[in-house]
Amino acid sequence: MPAGEPGGANLNGMIALSVAIIATFIALCNVKAGNIKQSMSQAQAKSVRQTTKTELDGVECMVLPYVRALLPRLTLPDRLA
Repeated sequence: MPAGEPGGANLNGMIALSVAIIATFIALCNVKAGNIKQSMSQAQAKSVRQTTKTELDGVECMVLPYVRALLPRLTLPDRLA
C-alpha cells in the first residue's frame, strides 16, 4: 500500500514493531551465547590449572625424596660456609 493510504501507516508500524522485537530477541540470544562461552572458557581454564597443579604435586613427590637424600652429601665451598 502506498504511504498515503490509511492502512499503509498501520502496516509500517507493524513491520517496525516486528523488526524491533526480532532485533531484541537476537541481541538477547547473543548475550546468552556470550555468557555460555565465557563460562565454558573459565571452566576449561580452571581444569587446566587443577591438572597442572596435580602434575606438579606428583613431580614434587617423586623428586623430593631424592633431593632430601642428596642434601646431607652436599658441602658448601669455604667462601660460602
